[in-house]
Amino acid sequence: MANYFNKFIKIAEINKDNVAIIYPIYKDGINNGCIKYLYIDIINHILSAGPIIYKTNIKKNPVGLFIPNHPLFTSALISVLSQDFIAVPINPKSTKEIILKIISDNNLDVIITDNHYYQYLIGICSTNQVILKIGDIISTPSFQKIPKSQKKSGDIAIISYTSGTSGNPKGALITNKNILFVTMKYCSIYRLDKNSHVLAALPLWHNYGTFDVLLDTLISAGTIVLMDDWVSKKAIDIIHKYKISVFPGFPFMFMDIVNDDSRELDFSTLKVCESGGSGLPRRYIERFKKKTGIVITEGYGSAETTSLTHINNLTETRRAGSIGENIPEAFCKILDQGGRRVKTGECGVLWVRGPMVCKGYSNLKSNSFNGKWFNTGDIACLDSNNNYCVVGRLDNTKKVDTDIDSYSTSVGEILYEFDGLIKFNIKKKAGNNLDYLYVVLKDNRRRADFRDFLKSKFDKGRFYKIVFVKDIPITATGKIKHSLS
Repeated sequence: MANYFNKFIKIAEINKDNVAIIYPIYKDGINNGCIKYLYIDIINHILSAGPIIYKTNIKKNPVGLFIPNHPLFTSALISVLSQDFIAVPINPKSTKEIILKIISDNNLDVIITDNHYYQYLIGICSTNQVILKIGDIISTPSFQKIPKSQKKSGDIAIISYTSGTSGNPKGALITNKNILFVTMKYCSIYRLDKNSHVLAALPLWHNYGTFDVLLDTLISAGTIVLMDDWVSKKAIDIIHKYKISVFPGFPFMFMDIVNDDSRELDFSTLKVCESGGSGLPRRYIERFKKKTGIVITEGYGSAETTSLTHINNLTETRRAGSIGENIPEAFCKILDQGGRRVKTGECGVLWVRGPMVCKGYSNLKSNSFNGKWFNTGDIACLDSNNNYCVVGRLDNTKKVDTDIDSYSTSVGEILYEFDGLIKFNIKKKAGNNLDYLYVVLKDNRRRADFRDFLKSKFDKGRFYKIVFVKDIPITATGKIKHSLS
């Protein structure tokens, strides 16, 4: 059967003595060694946990995974797939209301968690749910041989939830075909093999972490170096100490490294840095290259497209700050609000189709899917070199303006020309249509310099008020929601 699990098992058995996961241990910012898991360890975990999950999940409904970034997330996910059940990773930092809605929408009778979250789930779930602790179900293998999965290519394997930036999270129905296509494509793009060391700083429950870091590295027999949380100083140390070769991350991660002056950088083993999840300002791409010598590539995708439709490779026509060209198998069109294709250089709503597009949403009807086409909800434009640029979200604007200068992405590129700007957000106060600019500066003594910069770059009155703050909250996936007119 053409499915991810069977392919993984074949790779894992051939490379059983290779290191699959390295989990560095830090205390008070100091590295105290690491825990290593071989591929044979994951196989043994499956042999133990798989039968228990099967016997417990009497109704054969999807199985929830409520585990933070930890090596046993991998064992739980693969064990669920081994029994031909659908896996539903859940963001452990979600609100109680969202967690219960995900449980209800997917009829989750069984949820796998760790010691830390066990009592919390017991407290919020009904007596109908069985909560399993992953550490308790991987102890002793019950089977001597793993049976082949009977799941077909078009069968749903994972329900991957969106981060909920523009509303309640939606569960994308990801098939084996989606997973195999995208993971093999990432293996090719990153040139992954058994010598690759991939930094897993992304949350594994999120589609970017699941497909771009975890599942592609495993079927290349490479090594995942897993961070349980994001701290730039720790990431810098791990990249050097554990010889990281591939680093997919959210934009704020690369921005943090640029703004971290705590130590000299040794990124000599690092070959690929890819930013995704939202746009990375060109200014930071330039500063990262100056500081590390590495050019950040940018990718694009969503939960609904199994995380990949575009990649900004290092080609002659590459445009920094864009998401690059669509991969050959992804077909795209940009439409205005009347459903007509826009001209090159004009903005509209991005639609995509291809083998990466999911089957729809879990327990939700949506007009985002029209036949084989998916409406991303992102406002984008296409330049003469076939580079796509995402400039905003349809949810955040009253109308789609074809002029790129109407969007905050364009404004942001100007704002980040100021050396010392860490983050910004544009909001409109209720009851008026005026832009309030919230700003985080690296050095607050430069507030007057920043005001002078604004005067030199924007018309008077462009921003009704400038508010200097210590920090601007971001989502679990590093996004800042910019309010647009």
